[in-house]
Amino acid sequence: DLNVKQQITSDEYEKLTQTNRQNQIIVFPKSTNNRQQILQNLRDRLDDQLVELKKEYGIEPVKGN
Repeated sequence: DLNVKQQITSDEYEKLTQTNRQNQIIVFPKSTNNRQQILQNLRDRLDDQLVELKKEYGIEPVKGN
């Protein structure tokens, strides 16, 4: 049911991404709001990882064009 897929909670998102890290598959719901929320979560995680890289290794990302 599409309604069930569109009601992904944060915990369910965490479970999905943990499972999908192994499979390297990311499932995006059809709902624009949920897709935006997932993309924001991914951006936040990436930002956190970049901060850790800078702290641990002194590496700063270079912005592309």
